[in-house]
Amino acid sequence: MAYAAGDSILDDHYNGFLSGSTAGAYGINHIQGTGAGEYGLGLTALTGTSAGTTVAASQWNSLFTGMDNVANHTNDTLTSTAARSAGDSIAIISALQTDLNNLAADVVAGCTGATAVAEGGEDVSRGATAGLRGDDLPSPAGLPTVPIAGRSTSSMHVSPNWT
Repeated sequence: MAYAAGDSILDDHYNGFLSGSTAGAYGINHIQGTGAGEYGLGLTALTGTSAGTTVAASQWNSLFTGMDNVANHTNDTLTSTAARSAGDSIAIISALQTDLNNLAADVVAGCTGATAVAEGGEDVSRGATAGLRGDDLPSPAGLPTVPIAGRSTSSMHVSPNWT
């Protein structure tokens, strides 16, 4: 039975949305998990449901959260991930597989729609709040130090040249 309007939504459908790994039927675990080839972002895979088990609203919401996380990474807009609550009417989500396939295409393409961080947009608040600068950090054991004008010789670190 297909995942289509008028048919029952089976645990197999839900598990397919998690673990599908073929073109046109990609699942979130293939996209956000370890994937294969160019797929996979290394995130934790979602757990499927057992045969004959009712898929709970919380399980659907886990799928939608995973999709939203990837969409945030790829800068995509999804139409299928509105949260569900226990007792909501069961209905086919027509854009679900399309959204999953679009996410898969964006991940395999290298997330080209992601917004780059602009120079100067770095968060330096933690160091500023603590009153630290790079040359104020303690010297790790065994690393050489280089003096800086007006600073003690133990306040600057030089990393060894790796060949």
